[in-house]
Amino acid sequence: VVTPAKLRRLCALARQADITVMANHPTQIQRMAEAANDQEILLRLLVQIAPNDQQRSGAPDLALVALAQAIEQMPSLTFAGITASPVSMSPISRTDVTDADLESMSRQHLQQLVEARTALEKAGIEVQVVSVGETIIYEEAAGVVGVTEVMAGTYALLDAHYAPYW
Repeated sequence: VVTPAKLRRLCALARQADITVMANHPTQIQRMAEAANDQEILLRLLVQIAPNDQQRSGAPDLALVALAQAIEQMPSLTFAGITASPVSMSPISRTDVTDADLESMSRQHLQQLVEARTALEKAGIEVQVVSVGETIIYEEAAGVVGVTEVMAGTYALLDAHYAPYW
C-alpha cells in the first residue's frame, strides 16, 4: 500500500477493523506513518523480511532492527512483528523440487525467521507476531518454535499452482 489514496483508505478501514499491514522499506513506513497520523489512528506493522537466498521483496536481515526501531519511534505506528514467505513457490521453481527438498528449504528459511526474531529481541524490541506464508509449508511451520501464525489460504481456494503437489 503506497499511493496516498490507498493509504487514506487503509487508515479509514483501520478505524473500523483491527488491521495489521506489512512494510519493508523506510519510505513506505514513513508514508504509512504520515497517513495514520493525519487520520489520528495507530497502525500495526509487520516488517516483511526475505530469506537470504531468495530474490523476493523484503527488508534485508541487517536492516531489520533499524526498521523496527524506526517504526517504534513513530507515534502513529506500532511494531507488531515480522513476516516472510519462506519458500519461493512459483510454478516454475517448483517443477524440480522433491518433498524432501521442500521440507529442507522450509526448515532452513523458517530458522532464518526465528533468528531474525532473536536479533530483534536482543535489541530490546518485543516481537508479538512471527508470521509465515505459503500453505504448502504449514506442517513445517507448525513445528518451529517461535512461529506464531501461518498465512495459509490459497490451498483452501484450490489455487491451481498447487496442483502438482496434490
